[in-house]
Amino acid sequence: MDGLVCQNSMRQLSTKLTNMDFLGAISSSLWIGVKLTIFFKKGFEWRKHGFPRRGSDSAVLIFLVFSYFSRLQHVFLLQMITAVTAFLLGLIDMFSMLDSVNERIKSLVLVSSVFVPWVSEHNSIFFPLLFILFGTAQFLRRPLKLKEYLREVRINFGPAYVLIVIGTWLKCADGISSSKLPLAAALCSFVAGFFLRPDNAEILKLCGIRVPTETKRKVSHAFLMLFSFICTAKYFLSSQSFSWTSKAIVGIGVAANSLLFLGAACSPYILKDAILNFTINLLSEMYASMLIQ
Repeated sequence: MDGLVCQNSMRQLSTKLTNMDFLGAISSSLWIGVKLTIFFKKGFEWRKHGFPRRGSDSAVLIFLVFSYFSRLQHVFLLQMITAVTAFLLGLIDMFSMLDSVNERIKSLVLVSSVFVPWVSEHNSIFFPLLFILFGTAQFLRRPLKLKEYLREVRINFGPAYVLIVIGTWLKCADGISSSKLPLAAALCSFVAGFFLRPDNAEILKLCGIRVPTETKRKVSHAFLMLFSFICTAKYFLSSQSFSWTSKAIVGIGVAANSLLFLGAACSPYILKDAILNFTINLLSEMYASMLIQ
């Protein structure tokens, strides 16, 4: 009798933990998505948007680390505290630090970009589907009419592309794949999305890194993002873990992007001018530094 009661208690606890894992993923994704939305503001400043919340943010980060990356990850009380804290602080920040409806929509997109990889299997169709969706919004800059039409969509989906690429690598590391392509793509998109943002250099200033000019950041950002797109697409197409439907989505998406971008008359010339300007500026700086020495 005691053994049966013990088994029932363990089964109930396991069910609670499973439900709490799901609720914890929602709450944590909400907090992370809102924080990333604040970070990706064009006018983001550490003194204004980051430092005032460093106490509560540090507490949530500690809870998240102990809840998901320590031996205490199966403690129900810890998971409950983490979920409630992350959810409440995420909601407070969403309505107190996000100024417009567009920013709140962007936060929901980023929340989804964290949550979907979190709860999906490593070979889920959601990864290639969201990769193509967010990648298209990120890279489709030509023709000009389409670029202007998708401007708000691109602002909302740009950071989500980085999260999906990183999420693909994290799930790939958990799965059976030994491909290095997701790691290369994740590193490139992370550096481009966080350190080489064309519209904001606050993280470089915080790290004490010399801030390149906006033109250099734009060119470096574009090439790293393009490289990450190629690596991730190649991984999806070459991996045996994904279904033919997933590969078809990626293949059609890459082909459509290539035709729309390379088919625009100005695109090759824009790339040529960007490469030439970047090379000339780099050589000029190297020559100037040699003269100074």
